[in-house]
Amino acid sequence: MKKRIALFLTLVLLLSLVACAGTNTQGNGESAQKDSAHTGDAVAQDTITLGLTGNLTGYDPASGEAIQKTAELAQDKINADGGILGKKVTIKVFDDLGSAEGAVNAVSRMLEDPNIVIMGGLVYSTCTLAVNEVVANGGKPTLVSGSTPSISDLGNPWMFRLRTDDNVQTYCAMDFLCSQAKPSAVGSIYTTDDYSYGGNLACKRYCEENGIKFVSEGGAVGDSDFTSQILKLKDAGCEAVYLNLNAAEMVIVCRQMHELGYTPMVMAGMCASNSDFIDLVEGTEVGGWYTYSEICFDSDVPGCQEFLDEYESRYGTHNPESSAIIVYGQIQLMVDAITRAGSTDPEKIKTALEQTKDTQVITGLLTCEEDHDLPGCTFVKEITAEKVEQVRALYVGNSRQY
Repeated sequence: MKKRIALFLTLVLLLSLVACAGTNTQGNGESAQKDSAHTGDAVAQDTITLGLTGNLTGYDPASGEAIQKTAELAQDKINADGGILGKKVTIKVFDDLGSAEGAVNAVSRMLEDPNIVIMGGLVYSTCTLAVNEVVANGGKPTLVSGSTPSISDLGNPWMFRLRTDDNVQTYCAMDFLCSQAKPSAVGSIYTTDDYSYGGNLACKRYCEENGIKFVSEGGAVGDSDFTSQILKLKDAGCEAVYLNLNAAEMVIVCRQMHELGYTPMVMAGMCASNSDFIDLVEGTEVGGWYTYSEICFDSDVPGCQEFLDEYESRYGTHNPESSAIIVYGQIQLMVDAITRAGSTDPEKIKTALEQTKDTQVITGLLTCEEDHDLPGCTFVKEITAEKVEQVRALYVGNSRQY
């Protein structure tokens, strides 16, 4: 009887150890957040842990799912290539809900985890701005990808922005749009989140500097009807329209513009490349639109097609959410910085990030600027009636390359 009890207790102990090991291998959602601060010291000695945020639930969960999948793919690839500094890598993803409050909570949990040496994710401007204070006081280097220009002015010593800001991207988009449409008036529909509104302001500045009439109409995130805004642009004679909207609102605007027979030349923001936009509209509704971003599924930036091929092989799609490419670029920079630092000490990693020069990742060739921006390139693409993107121009900075 005693032998049976002893055997039973041994089995229970072994099962408990297996369960704990599984939790530490890959963070995901609420359970990962609860366990993230309790990873054992033994794991830390032979594992380097990277932390990411992603909107696994809440607003636009498709983006968070793509980040989770990218983390899994990257973790396996890094470890297959020998890890970092001879150690295995674990990448944990924390749910930021796609909201300011959720982002602060997720980053706070990563800061509490003693094994996480560098943080990333934070692909929305609203989330990036919300975590500024907690990152500044946290003492861990943090890669962000919000695109609103105000991020450059934060002066946060621990924050590094892996993204071309909206001012530069919008200049490139408008330069192309106006060279094609030669409009006397440009219209813009925006929502009041930082991402959309920031792009609207950049579009306004471009028009003012180039003597073009500018008409803008606002709405809110979650609005289900933009008929009024569309008709005002149509009545104002806007031959070209700029739409820097999130995917859900852009679907509505696209459909309603088609229903109203309003067919200006359209330049849409990067969300037009996302599956939660392009899969929900018809080719007859979106054919002939243009879109712009650092992301291009036909990109010839070194490593991009290899990543997309691996993503398709594992998950069945060659065109993931743009967050997948953005975050994979972040992870590449994390690996590079830790390797150059030769250490997991946060101060040394921060110094390595500041010294980044001509580092190749799948979003471009990166050099860290004085304000901690690491901008990439900007593609302008045409969306065909078959809902396929074709590159029409490439900009580096404000300069058109082709």
